[in-house]
Amino acid sequence: MTRRSIWNWIGALVLILGVTGIQQVLSGQETQPPQEATSKNKSKKKKKAEDEVTSSSANHSGHVTKPAPQPMKNASDADIAAAQASGKVWVNIDTGVYHKSGRWYGATRKGKFMTEDEAKHAGYRASKQ
Repeated sequence: MTRRSIWNWIGALVLILGVTGIQQVLSGQETQPPQEATSKNKSKKKKKAEDEVTSSSANHSGHVTKPAPQPMKNASDADIAAAQASGKVWVNIDTGVYHKSGRWYGATRKGKFMTEDEAKHAGYRASKQ
């Protein structure tokens, strides 16, 4: 072999293995991926599997249906109990809807308690549920 062909082989190995891979091979170390890389790959695979499940739940028009949002409980349980006992409603400030009870009572991101009359006078409407 000529020097040129040897350097061509070395260049090809560098491209294939990368610099760190060649250093490990020359030093006799095993080439194992770092733990972070394998856990990232696992989480990517898990996310991809979840995406496939949600995409398979697409309706016949091709739109993917999203699950209903979950309440966040911005008010404490004690505040909610006290407000319900005094007849107050929970006003969702973002949507302009107030809730007398149910899963969104005290649970929207931006909201506050007030009486039903105050909510009506402020321009809020009752929820459909």
